[in-house]
This record gives sequence, C-alpha cells and structure tokens, in this order.
Amino acid sequence: MRPRTLAGRLAAATALTAAAVLPLAAPASAQSVCDSPAPPAWCTDPGEPANDPYGELASATRVPGGIKVAGWAHDEDGGPVKVRITVGGTTVATLTADGSGGEAFSGVVVVPTATGAVCATAVNVGSGSNTSIGCSPLAVGHDPIGSMDSWSVQGQSIVVNGWALDPDSTGPAQVYIEYAGGTYGPFRADRSRPDVGAAYPGYGDLHGYQAVFTPPVMYGCNNYLFVKAVNTAAGADATVGGWFCS
Repeated sequence: MRPRTLAGRLAAATALTAAAVLPLAAPASAQSVCDSPAPPAWCTDPGEPANDPYGELASATRVPGGIKVAGWAHDEDGGPVKVRITVGGTTVATLTADGSGGEAFSGVVVVPTATGAVCATAVNVGSGSNTSIGCSPLAVGHDPIGSMDSWSVQGQSIVVNGWALDPDSTGPAQVYIEYAGGTYGPFRADRSRPDVGAAYPGYGDLHGYQAVFTPPVMYGCNNYLFVKAVNTAAGADATVGGWFCS
C-alpha cells in the first residue's frame, strides 16, 4: 500500500475532527425545557432585560378609618397586575390594576392600627421582579389632630376656640382644657368649621369647639393652658394646642 501523502493525512484528520464535534440531532418530538411554562433561570439570556412591572402610586388621601389610594401598574408579561399597599412597611391591602385600560387601580383601604408612610409595590408577572411604584408624602396616624386658634379672658372666665378631629371617625371629638393645674371639660368639637372640612375631605365641617370655663384663680404669666383631644379608636389622646407664659 502506498503511504498517504501529507495532503491526504490532513484531509483524513479534518474529517475525523468534524465527526467528533458535530452534535447529534435531537429527536423531532423532544420539547426544550426553556419552552415550558416555568423555564429554569439559565434559559434567560443574561443580555436580555427582565420584564419588571412599572407604574405609579398617583394619590393617597386620609379618610375616616383608612386611606383612599389610586394609581396604575403594567407588566409586559401580562396582567392584571396585583399592587400591594403598605403603611409604615406593613402590608394593609392588595389591590388589582384592572381598571381603565387594564392598568388602573383605586380603592379605600382600611388601616386599623398601622402608622407611617403609604407605599405601593407592583407584583411581578412572569419574568422579572416586584417593583416599588412610589410612596406618598401622606403619613398615616390615628391620634387626634387639631388646633387652639385663640383664647381670651371674659370676666371671670376663659374662652378657648379651635378645632379637633379624630382621623378614625367622622363624629365630633371631645377636648379637655388643662389650666394652672386644673382640668376642665369635656367640650364637644361640634361647631361648624368649613375650613377644616375643606382641608380634610370626607370628615364634614362639624369639628370646631368653643370651651368656656371659670378657674378658681385667674393667673397672668408663669402658667400654662393646653388643649387635649380625646382619642376614639386606635391611637392615644393628643395635645392639639396650648399657651405658656413665663
């Protein structure tokens, strides 16, 4: 047998190498695991961005017993999108973005005890991760709020004017006056205050008070006068105004 030429040896080696590295054809009936409903993480191309949801918490308003929230959320992988509402980091409700165009969400969320900032998170659908879609400057509280607007001496009595409301109730709050070591009241905050009603929609106008009391001794300076509003649900009584002179 004649020995192979150098060219013949190279051709044979190339043929063997090609045969060794060519993959075997997969059976026609086999389905890739990456085409399954729940593909493993390694199926995703690292250079391809994940479809995280996106959206916006458009508004959050305090209403009796809770908060009214609204916004929108969308996920490229489909919908409707679930939106978690948190107050002070505590989840208080889950809404569904299925309103106009399949993206809007809104509702009144009951907040029995949680306090703090209101935030929203869009829950991911398919590939991607959950996404924060914003927080509101609203800080939810449960203690009564209010103000002492004025006080005056009329004869032997002291007259104090202001307003108070409990954010968990539309009913009139009650206030006590602390003056020079004595406590006077309660006085009902049920006078008309349209300015308060406009500032706190949903609570009505009847949150003003006028407290008239007669102390045993009328003091000048070196004394104090404080207004305390009575809490009605979650929270605690709160000082909502005062005066001190030294």
